[in-house]
This record gives sequence, C-alpha cells and structure tokens, in this order.
Amino acid sequence: MEDSRALDDPTSAQKKILIVDDEPDVTFTIKVILTSNGYQVDAFEDAEEALTEFREGAYFLAFLDIKMPKMNGFDLYKKLLEIDKGIKVCFLTALGEFDDYYRQYKKEDLAPVWGVRHIVRKPIDNSKLLEEVSIMATTAGYG
Repeated sequence: MEDSRALDDPTSAQKKILIVDDEPDVTFTIKVILTSNGYQVDAFEDAEEALTEFREGAYFLAFLDIKMPKMNGFDLYKKLLEIDKGIKVCFLTALGEFDDYYRQYKKEDLAPVWGVRHIVRKPIDNSKLLEEVSIMATTAGYG
C-alpha cells in the first residue's frame, strides 16, 4: 500500500498472496501477519468476489478457507486453477473439517496432489503461517 508502483511491477506477483476466508477476523489477522513480513496481500471474505477479481499470474500463493458459504475452498481452488494453472494453495481449516472435504474431493481428483501437507489450522499460528509461505515460495513444483 505504501508504494503503488509495486502493483504495476510484473515481478510483484512473486510476493503477492491471496486470502479468501468468510471470517473477517481471520482475513484481517492473516493480512496483518503477512504484510508485516513484506508480502502484498489481497483479502476477500466472499469466494465469488475473489474469483471475479482473480487474474492469471497475479499471485504466487492463495490461502483458501475450506468451509465457506456459496462456494467452498476446494470448489474455488478448482476454478482458480482454470485461470492460473501455476497457483499454489494452502487450505485454512478448523480441526476436523479438512478430512471430510479432502476425501470427497480426492475422489474427484480436485484435491491438491501434494496432499494434506499444506494445511493451516485455525486458530492461526503466526509462525506456522509464515513457515508455510516460506515453503511454498521455495517449492518449484506444484504437486
């Protein structure tokens, strides 16, 4: 926000992260943690709005809540992949929610092929969040 020119820089996507969670306190918390660590963040509380604003190459990483109204995180992930095959995703979930969703979507081959490793549990642990961003930033492959 301090330097609007960074938004016009094509390399800025390397530091830009998308957050989609229907809980305002969660999006706010994650945004504060990430921006204070030098990342640019776009946060949405509505999956459909996030999808409307999403552009290929705009982000290197997305944090998607699994359980949201209208469109859950896996459905959003599938739609984001249609726009940008290179987007990396970490799912946000409360304890217990992930397994049920993952089993359902794995059957349809929609779940990320790297499996359950890239999950951030709620409540958000700052160090775990930053560790996950670091892992994703240095991982060349998407699966």
